[in-house]
Formats: sequence, C-alpha cells, structure tokens
Amino acid sequence: MINEDIKTIIEQATINIMDADNNPRGRGVLVPGGLILTAGHCLNIKTTGELALGDYHIETLQAKTFDSLNNLLTLKAAPAMIEPVTDIAALEKLDEQAFFEEAEQFEEFCENTKPVPLFNDGFEIEGYQNLAGGDFPIYKTFDVFVYTHEGFWIAGKAKLAPFQDIPFTLWVSWGGQIKGGTSGSPIVNNKGELIGIVSHAKDAENHDIDGFMGDCIFLLEPCLPKRVWHQITKNHE
Repeated sequence: MINEDIKTIIEQATINIMDADNNPRGRGVLVPGGLILTAGHCLNIKTTGELALGDYHIETLQAKTFDSLNNLLTLKAAPAMIEPVTDIAALEKLDEQAFFEEAEQFEEFCENTKPVPLFNDGFEIEGYQNLAGGDFPIYKTFDVFVYTHEGFWIAGKAKLAPFQDIPFTLWVSWGGQIKGGTSGSPIVNNKGELIGIVSHAKDAENHDIDGFMGDCIFLLEPCLPKRVWHQITKNHE
C-alpha cells in the first residue's frame, strides 16, 4: 500500500489543465526541475501548423494552494516539449521578460510544493524470454497506484515485460476502471516515485503477457528527451 503522507504529496503536486471554457481537460504532476509532466493530448495545442514564429502558447493550470486551506490557484505555463508518439509532454514557466507576473507565480508554486520524484532504479528480474535478437529479462510484478481526476486512488499490479520486439514495456492491471478525465495523472509505486503518466495512446490495449492481463504504459525515461530527463534528475534530491 501507499501511505497517507505520500498520497498527500502527490495530491498537492497534481494539477488540472483547463480548456478554453475553464473546464478540466486533463491532469499533470509537478516533478523536480520546475516541470509539470502530462499526457500530450491534454494540451490545448496541435503539434503542427498552429503557431507562427514569435507567438506564445499558454496553458492555464489549476492547482491547490500550498497552505492548509487547499484553495484553488490559477497558473499559466508553456510547453517545454511534446512527444506525440508516446503522448508525453512537459510544461514550464512562461518567458520572464514577456510574462513576468505569471512566471513568478509559477515559480512560487514550484518552490512551495514538493515535487514527485521519478523512479530511477532498476527493476527486479524474475526470468528471461527469447525474442528476435536475444534473451530479454522479465521483471517481477510490483504495486502501482494512480490518483484519478475524481479524487480517489486506484491500485494496480505492474510488470515490465517484452511485447513483440519492444523489450521494455510496462503492463499494468488495474483494480478499478480508469475513466476519461484521468489522462495526465501520475502513476507511482509504493514509494511515491513517478513511473508513468496515464494516456489514451492507441497502443494501450489489454494484452495477455504470459498470463498477465494489462494495459501498456510508456516508461518515462525512454520517452523524455535527454535534456528534460537530466533537468528532472539533476534536481532530484
């Protein structure tokens, strides 16, 4: 299980991404380095053809205040990167020269909110499976948890195993239904370390992996550009 102190940290670090009508369209989570990770499709932007040189794209976020009142706080942020294939994106503060007040508010939120650390350890191996190109390890099942947009937690079992020719795919079997609106929510282990982000990627279908039924989840490290991964991990205490 995941303890209540860890839950509180993750809940405080989880934000809503708002649409043009100021309704939540997805979620994101604050990580070290002053970044918010989310699913790419949660952003109010197309990957091509929408912006001209010199334009700014601004996302509106809704976060909890960093006091005991847990009031709602409105923030502005800009995309730092979008990976449409794996449906992962990162948000950062706006340009300080053009949006000084908004950038200052975002920095204040980051300074007063504990970020969720990324999982950066090895997985425990239980065996090997032969695929084209050699033997690939199969890892032991472990517990994962997701904080949904409805404000409750769902537990699941995760297993890292090969699929087709992809040696490192995380499969998660959830103990409850994850409904629309939870996209961008954090998936963590029992230590509160971020392992993945909820997505609706077309690859996320139920598969039987050696008797383990689960949804495909993209691991963060292979999906994030190296500069983003290094920005996060170098700020991880």
